[in-house]
Amino acid sequence: MSGAMVTNDDVEQALTEFGLRDQGSRFAEILRESLRRVVGVRPPAMPSAALAEHELAELREIGLDPAANVGAFVRAAERSTATMAAILASAHSVADVAHDLGVSAGRVRQMLNDHTLYGIKNGATWLVPSIQFESDALVPNLGTVVAAVPRSLHPLAFFNWFTTPSPALAIEGRPLSPRDWLLTGGDPDPVATDAAAL
Repeated sequence: MSGAMVTNDDVEQALTEFGLRDQGSRFAEILRESLRRVVGVRPPAMPSAALAEHELAELREIGLDPAANVGAFVRAAERSTATMAAILASAHSVADVAHDLGVSAGRVRQMLNDHTLYGIKNGATWLVPSIQFESDALVPNLGTVVAAVPRSLHPLAFFNWFTTPSPALAIEGRPLSPRDWLLTGGDPDPVATDAAAL
């Protein structure tokens, strides 16, 4: 990104261009939450030597390299924040998931608490990332895989893992992401095994 200042008019124009003009305040909330979840781990100017090992691990988990120079770190943080904002903006509410799946909101909350549906706790409410759905249905065998995902895994790390092709999940030599593997009807066990190691 250039050093030019982004104005409110720039943001309003971008939101209007994508039909989201009336979502300005919601967009600001999403951006704040995304920044808190990504950059809020530690200010980017903080030298890696000042970070505890668990803090370094958290940053690496979401694709940020504290050993990079500040400029590279900031660019990576910008990309991660944009991805996090997209995850939050496209996430479903419990009510929406219940409607789409034809179950009660209580059943959806039970799936989230049982960790058979991946959710992001946002205050007292749950957000359910849309990558777990194909049309209005859950990705096949999703519950088996999500149950193996460590509960502490950062949403960005989950998103990146779930959507990135893996050589271990290949059809005719073409690597598939865990999501695409499950959509083709692939065995969930190797995906769950990989998830447990995250």
